[in-house]
Amino acid sequence: MSQPLLRETFADPFETPSAPRRQVDDTWLAELIEVLTATPLGLRRWSVMRAMRKLAEKHNRDISPKFENDVERVFRFYCENESGASPNDKLFFRPKEKAGDVWAVHADKAKAWLSRDDHSALLSTTARSETR
Repeated sequence: MSQPLLRETFADPFETPSAPRRQVDDTWLAELIEVLTATPLGLRRWSVMRAMRKLAEKHNRDISPKFENDVERVFRFYCENESGASPNDKLFFRPKEKAGDVWAVHADKAKAWLSRDDHSALLSTTARSETR
């Protein structure tokens, strides 16, 4: 087997998102921030997925068979305990004082990240879809 074929066959599902996935990932990221900022102490993974599904349904988006994998990949990319985003973009964390797989957001970092010029389109897209 050739090297590129091996990489494609055994690709890490949590690797850095490629350009075509970026827009979808940004949508999941904005919604993850929305879900987790509502609960400052964090939510269990199962509750996060349930809330994310409700948001997708509210915005009339199809839920793919890889929905949970996609959401978790975005969480892990921006999580402070994982490699991925730059240190300034580490928006999420897993609280050490909580048992189980709990996800939480650094609200101040997330707000600053969303207010940057290159991410302001996410806010307007989310706001537009909420008015429908």
